[in-house]
Amino acid sequence: MGPGDGRPAGARVSAEGAHGAHSAQVAQGAHGTGGLGARARSGFVWTALAALGGKAIGAGQFVVLGWLLSREDLGLVSMAISSALMLSVIQYAGVTDILVSRHRRMHLWANAGFWFALLLGTFSMALVAWAAPVVAWWQGEPWLGPMLLVMSCVVVLNSLNSVPTAVLTGELRLRELALWQLAIQATQTVLTVGMAWWGLGAMSVVLSAAAVAPAMFVLRYRVSGLRLRADPQWRRWRYIVSDSLVLAVVGVMNAAGDRLSPLIIGAVLGPGAVGLYFLAAQFSVQGVGLLTSNLTAVLFPTLNKMLDQPARMLAAFDRAARLMAAVGVMVSAGQAASAGALVRLLLPQDKHAAAAACGLMSLGLCFGVLGSVSTALVKATGRFGRLLWLTAGYASTGVVCIAVGGWLGDVTGAAAGYLAYSCVWGPLGAAIVSRPVGGSWRMVGGIYAPPIASAALGFGPLWLASLWLPVGVWWDILRILTFASVGVVAYLAALARLHSGTYRDLITQAAGPLRRLGPLGRSAGAALGRLGP
Repeated sequence: MGPGDGRPAGARVSAEGAHGAHSAQVAQGAHGTGGLGARARSGFVWTALAALGGKAIGAGQFVVLGWLLSREDLGLVSMAISSALMLSVIQYAGVTDILVSRHRRMHLWANAGFWFALLLGTFSMALVAWAAPVVAWWQGEPWLGPMLLVMSCVVVLNSLNSVPTAVLTGELRLRELALWQLAIQATQTVLTVGMAWWGLGAMSVVLSAAAVAPAMFVLRYRVSGLRLRADPQWRRWRYIVSDSLVLAVVGVMNAAGDRLSPLIIGAVLGPGAVGLYFLAAQFSVQGVGLLTSNLTAVLFPTLNKMLDQPARMLAAFDRAARLMAAVGVMVSAGQAASAGALVRLLLPQDKHAAAAACGLMSLGLCFGVLGSVSTALVKATGRFGRLLWLTAGYASTGVVCIAVGGWLGDVTGAAAGYLAYSCVWGPLGAAIVSRPVGGSWRMVGGIYAPPIASAALGFGPLWLASLWLPVGVWWDILRILTFASVGVVAYLAALARLHSGTYRDLITQAAGPLRRLGPLGRSAGAALGRLGP
């Protein structure tokens, strides 16, 4: 059974009947005393665990691919993924967000949302297939054409997944969503590594995605319990389109900010440089990125249920932002300090040039870690116009900073551009989106200052000391173990002194789930709990 959903996960219901009644019951229950907080905490725990598992799986995958694929192959993978997402961005026209924001009447919108998503996905698939030879000619890489043709088959299924994802998110059935996502990622990783081992090169990544996409489509629809009708319900489309147009533009800008940079680097510096940038991004951004994106899945529906209580919404945003900053800065600063040792230890010699870029991008995440929390708040308030202008600002700034950095200083310069852009837009975005519900610059500064200062005190001296150590396998292992143990303890000790409330909340939230994991978990949870209040 899903967490608090009151029925078996596979129970089939009508999209016009029992599913609507169930959604209404969930919405009412979520507003009950303690119900919403408990469901949100449970969702955060499961998404955090899924993020940690995803980090381990993703890191393992790219370590293996770092040995099996050349820098040029990795560059082709990055350019293919970036091109496909840029061309198919219309499929992410906010169908999931629109349905979640109307979760109380999901039974009225799910079927129309499916057919609308099918139209967007089909159009995106055709656009990617048509543009495949053009992109291959522009980049001067013949293999990009076949790779994009394969990815075009995945696009339409990814678009249709927006509807069951909205159902599970709106009902806060986040444990199911997180576990299925983790299982799919693990399956795709096994297929990718296997195909790369057989010598399929860059094609192994896109072929594994094509193999997994149909299974993901079927499983999500079965778990969500949706039944669809042959009637597209055209009359309801205009209400979806009114919000979808704004979110489609936001999606285009997001894709430009995230995916245009590798294409520019590829055009200027070649696929080998893109491969290094891709590796650095995967090592640095992936873990915190998974955590923050999964947190959005929890926070957006939770804040949306507080729409008529702005003071409560601001308090929930402040608490979530402080927890996210405490965890994200700790992980990012630890990654930045140990980046050189990790890259030297895990990747072959020709990939070691990615170490500096990995460290700089990890530092950037210390400031950009609140992006998902800010996005969840602005979506929950329904201020899509504000989201549009905010996205335009950070996307354009990001592309310019990364492109100029790459032009001036190769891959390391591009990573420095990412750091500069994150330092500006992380705090600025949080301040802009929180102001309509009572937020201020002082609040945002209070969120960032304790974890940033704790990271400087906890990891900074250790990193400076590590510069004096020799370079070698055992010395790099010593560096990593020191940062993961002494560095984390020093960070938490500094956080406890600088902001005891955030420290206590972090320890309490971490100790609770451990106590549910059997005798060893209860012992670990009790020991961790003694470090708290």
